[in-house]
Amino acid sequence: MLFSVFGTAFAQLPSTVKCHLAPTILADSARALENANVKYDPSYRQIPYPNGDVPQNIGVCTDVIIRAFRKAFGWDLQKSISQYRKSRKLPTNTNIDHRRVKNPMPYFDQVKELKNNTSAPYKKGNITIWNLDGGQLHIGICVDDNVIIHNICCGQVVEPMYMQEKVIRNYTWYCPELKALTIKRLYDKAKE
Repeated sequence: MLFSVFGTAFAQLPSTVKCHLAPTILADSARALENANVKYDPSYRQIPYPNGDVPQNIGVCTDVIIRAFRKAFGWDLQKSISQYRKSRKLPTNTNIDHRRVKNPMPYFDQVKELKNNTSAPYKKGNITIWNLDGGQLHIGICVDDNVIIHNICCGQVVEPMYMQEKVIRNYTWYCPELKALTIKRLYDKAKE
């Protein structure tokens, strides 16, 4: 699912290579979005569909994720989340669904290249979701080990990982083909 939307040059790479590179590409794309001048603005806005976005000078935590996935992979989370919700016969609103953490969370739960592991280390390329005080959900991307980019109030900023006890999702990149290939190479080398 994920790698079918990459650009042409990237799409021609073997899937094992793409999966291995995805965390770095996502983290680097997210870090490029760092801008403390982006005003936190959760207001409802009408935006185009597909590939819609609020103005670049405003946003919320999910907008960081949406922009990073679009920049890294050309992946339109607005469209993907809307289609996911429709397939589950859930009400949809393409202006806002992808901008509320409660909607990307179940979508990411079913993406085969992502696995939720809250006990895993916070590594470059992970997508992390918190349940903050009062039940407010929050999302960010690890741009380096234990370092995130997010927008909780003060722009799209990079900060050390915090509130680990409140993490409810820590999506790591799952590359079974790469692991199988590495194990086979080690096995073959051991037989030599």
